[in-house]
Amino acid sequence: MKPLVSVLAISLFTSSCAAAAADLPSYDVEGYCRQIATATATLSGPVVNACIERERQAFSRLQGEWTELPEAMRQYCLSLLPRIALSYVLLDTCIKKASNSAADSHR
Repeated sequence: MKPLVSVLAISLFTSSCAAAAADLPSYDVEGYCRQIATATATLSGPVVNACIERERQAFSRLQGEWTELPEAMRQYCLSLLPRIALSYVLLDTCIKKASNSAADSHR
């Protein structure tokens, strides 16, 4: 009975990891925008609000296409962001550039 429990546990863990990789990551948009505003010495409501709005727009675009994107492209862009910043705008930009690059290589 013990091996069956282990197999089930591994199976559940593997499927939950695969599902998590397929999901669009969750970023702290407000915190990111406040960091940007602080770093640029422009900590004002309009600057932070504009940043949050751009992040939300990028999130909406990504949310609509995320699961349709090639896994390798998603993983590539996700691997770059921690080195830069966790931002939907940056993730969206990376995806667009990777898509354009892939389209150019097929011409």
